[in-house]
Amino acid sequence: MNRANVLFLILAGVILMAGSLFAGDTEVGGEIYARWKLALNDQSIAVAEQVKNYNNFEVTRAWINIQHTFSEKYSARLTTDLYNNGGQVDAFVQFAYLHINDLLPYTSMRFGLQEGVWANHVDKAWQLRYVDIASMEQFGFVDYADFGVSLYSTCPGNWGHLVLQVMNGAGANVHEVNKYKDITLFAELTPMSESPSWGQTALYAMYSQGYPNIAPLDGYSFADNTKKQRVAFGGKLAYKNWFTGYLDYFMASDDADIIGQPEGSDFPEEDKTSGTTLFAKINVAGEETSFLADVFVFAKFQFLDRHTDHDAVSVRLYAEEGDAKHLLAGAGYRLAEGLEMALTFKRTTEDRIEFDEDLEPLRIAETERNTFTVSFLASF
Repeated sequence: MNRANVLFLILAGVILMAGSLFAGDTEVGGEIYARWKLALNDQSIAVAEQVKNYNNFEVTRAWINIQHTFSEKYSARLTTDLYNNGGQVDAFVQFAYLHINDLLPYTSMRFGLQEGVWANHVDKAWQLRYVDIASMEQFGFVDYADFGVSLYSTCPGNWGHLVLQVMNGAGANVHEVNKYKDITLFAELTPMSESPSWGQTALYAMYSQGYPNIAPLDGYSFADNTKKQRVAFGGKLAYKNWFTGYLDYFMASDDADIIGQPEGSDFPEEDKTSGTTLFAKINVAGEETSFLADVFVFAKFQFLDRHTDHDAVSVRLYAEEGDAKHLLAGAGYRLAEGLEMALTFKRTTEDRIEFDEDLEPLRIAETERNTFTVSFLASF
């Protein structure tokens, strides 16, 4: 744990103990994620020490969230995250920002370390982050949190939201090494917001453009033609407390064609990826008072198509390398208020290149990994 994170954790403790000294209200809460995971087949290709029947229990992470309201206009949030990093507990600050309401008509502002808008909205639709995270975040195409400034605008008539974010682009736990920023524009349309049954139904769209976190080097530049671009569309269909269905499609482009790079440099050129996510979550008894009201089932399918621009014969195999399908299904039960568990089966199939004895690409082989997981969420 570095010194900055230690100082942030000390600050969190001070605020927690001295919250009553502030004018306004301080709310403290948190979440703990735990799981038991069983590998159902040999997974040695993915993780060297995992073989069939390998299993382990771990507390994957613990969140502590402090929200302080100074007035109707000003509030602040500090969230620390303790997580299991290969058997070692590490800690960092996940969120630390100031929120200002009514900066402009219908518009608020956030400044500091804050949520990435796309992953945050997918999480709210999925409601099972302790089981699995948003696809674009999982595959490394968006950050869950980053340093920057955001403008959140509510459309008159409660028709939706517009969000403009200007971020470092390096993520929450990576130091930025250049001056360039990522710009993200996000739109949410809620056409049935006044409906008591379908009010949570929404359409999403996002466009983001920025630069990779590469340090400038003497003698050449990467700013003009080294960029990353993200485009995503999605929709959520929700009926009361019974059913939530979600579908999205994204395209990601990463171009590292550096101007004047030294001969023999191995910086990659442009690479494009697309992906699709489909999931559904059903509460068995909706709003009924029987024990079935605490039972839910869910399923999630993710498809990732990497290297979509590598269609030449010479790179035909590389065009298929990394393509993957993820299928997840399970059932959960709310044991008590703030305590939830889920039993999940997940199958991942991924295309990879097999090489001959001369290390020449030979064929595409499909690797299948199956796991069974029991996940727990404790929130307070």
